[in-house]
Formats: sequence, structure tokens, C-alpha cells
Amino acid sequence: MKKSALLAAATTILVPFQLAHADVSGSVSLGYDDNPFKLNGAMNPDSAMFAELDLGLEHETESGLKFEFDANLAKFDSDADDADNHTLNAGISYEFESSFFGKDTEYSFGADYRRRDKTYVSRSTGLVGESGGTPTPDRFDSDTFSLFARANIELNDKTEFRLTVDGRDRTYEDYDSLGLTNLDHKQWSVEGRLTFEPADNQEISGEVGYTKRDYDDREGRDLLGVLVAGTDLEYETLAFDVRWTIDLSDKHDIRFSYGHKNREDNVSGYYDTTTNDAGVRFRYRASDRRRFDADLSYSDYSYDNSSPDPLLENEEPINSKEGFRLKLGYEQAIGDRNVWVFANGSYEDYDSVNAVYVYDKMVFQIGVKSEF
Repeated sequence: MKKSALLAAATTILVPFQLAHADVSGSVSLGYDDNPFKLNGAMNPDSAMFAELDLGLEHETESGLKFEFDANLAKFDSDADDADNHTLNAGISYEFESSFFGKDTEYSFGADYRRRDKTYVSRSTGLVGESGGTPTPDRFDSDTFSLFARANIELNDKTEFRLTVDGRDRTYEDYDSLGLTNLDHKQWSVEGRLTFEPADNQEISGEVGYTKRDYDDREGRDLLGVLVAGTDLEYETLAFDVRWTIDLSDKHDIRFSYGHKNREDNVSGYYDTTTNDAGVRFRYRASDRRRFDADLSYSDYSYDNSSPDPLLENEEPINSKEGFRLKLGYEQAIGDRNVWVFANGSYEDYDSVNAVYVYDKMVFQIGVKSEF
């Protein structure tokens, strides 16, 4: 039985049983996207209206067992219906409190299943991806099964340490018959995050992580991009990030962040990448019923030893880029219930050593959301 069938069966059994006692959240919105496929401006990308639906269900028992289900569906108008996408996620976890060398500790363990479905549109052509004349629209559709274990250790009143170990098994649509690379892989990671409060109005946290990814049946490449027969591609990634949040007042806070990541392959370094991210977020809570957020981020993601090559498009979603993204959002409560109207907008502008991946994009969205 496929994983998607197992998800459907589990949802059918569990959701009706839990719904009466579940926390339910949802939103519905309409929006405008002037570049749904992130195409270069020279390709005259089409703009499109879209509708988006989010739904979440969560139920936690008194024993610490938690069930979760969420779904996201985006539907674009006919000029850009290849941008339609949906994501389904279902998970189960168990949480309990104990101690670790005399320190109060919260432990959690869980499993998660995720289904991602989105049509593959080539950044090189602006058309649905193909190989040898055969369309490959489901190239990057995936099913992911994950397991995790986490411990949050309260070192003192102002310091907490969190250790997380997780693993995943991701499978993609099978296009082996067309000679395309098998993208299926297994991955595990370990992360440690230390959070402390240097002052009553400040919080600083830093995280260090290591990730190992093994592909099921994918050969590596030499520095010229030629497949190396008999090799099995692997990635190792080292990453760290730091965040500093300051409460400017009871209504205002600001957060600064920076992250760095290095990925190395085990064959030649053809897939080696370096990522640097920096950002600042400002939040204003005018009251319990009005909220405003502004988020500005900068990202530099690049291949160290090769420029993004069109031959990689069919292997992994390339997003080698350098640029920024600005997001603005406003929420207003209406009525006596927990119902909010919201409006948000974003603008992003990215450059690349390959003109195919140079683009800008603007999105506006308005909607209603609620939790009950």
C-alpha cells in the first residue's frame, strides 16, 4: 500500500474520532502574484490571481499524546494553473516531563507524514518540464516520512538547551524510465540550540546542526558536471544560526538573525554550496486585536565550484540566488469571536550568475482566519 493510501486511511479513522475535542484553525484568502513561476523578466512572466485555503487540526490528550493534521491548497486562475499546489501533513507525537541530571526537562518523540504536489515548470523555458520530449510535470512531487526525538532542558531560569535528532525518508515520482536521476534519499540530522535571556527584555539563541543525506540510487558528478559511474552521491551539511530578540516596549519587538550553511558532496564538490542568510523582523501589537509585522531578509545561496547549470534543473530545484525579500502584514480582529481579517504583501528581487535565475516577484493577499 502506498504511503498516500496509508495517510488517507489514517485520516479517515482518526480525524472523526478526535474532531469533537480538537483545536481547529483555518484561513481562506484571495491574492495576486505577478510571477508565479519565478521566471526571468525577459520571458514576460504571466501574472495571476489565486485562492488559498489552510486547515489545521490538533488534539492533545491528557497523557501527552498529540495528533496533528494540516493541509494547504493554492489554486491559480487559468493563465497560470500549472502553479496550483497542495501540501498535506499528518503527525503523531508524545510529550512528557522528567529531569536530566536534576534539570527540568521536556521530552518529545514523534512521526510525521507529508505529501507535496506541485507541477514542475522549467525556469529555463517557462513551460512544464520535460525530458527527451516527454513531459515530467510530477518531477518534484514527494512523499516524506519523518521521525524525531527532542529534549528541552531548563538549565536555569534564564537559559534553556534543546537537542533534536530527526530522520526522514523522502521519495519522488519515478522517472527512471526516462533516464532521469533518482532523487529518493534518506537523511538524518542532529541540532543543538541554546537560548538565554541576558536581560528581562532580550532573548538570544544560537543553533549548530549537522545533516547527512544519502541518495538511494544517484551518481555524483565530476567538476565538469559529468556523471561518475559507480559512485553513490551523499551530502554533508554543517550549519549555524543566531537570533537576537529585543522587546522595545510592551507593544513592539524586533529580532535580528543570521545563518550560515555549508553543504559538501562526497565525490568532487560539484554540488557544494554555501548559504548566508540575514534578516530583521519588526512586530507591533497595537492591542490584543490589531497586529502589524514587517520582515526584511537577505539571502546568498551559491554553488561553490560551478554555476547553476540547466542540466541540474531535472535533478533538484535550483535556487542559487542573491537578493532580498520584504514582507508586510496586518491583522485585525472582528466581532467577539476569534476571527481575524488579514492583508499581507511581499516583494522579492534576486540576482544570479545564471540569467535564468534572475527574477523579481510581488504578491498581495487578503483573507479571513480563525481558531476555535
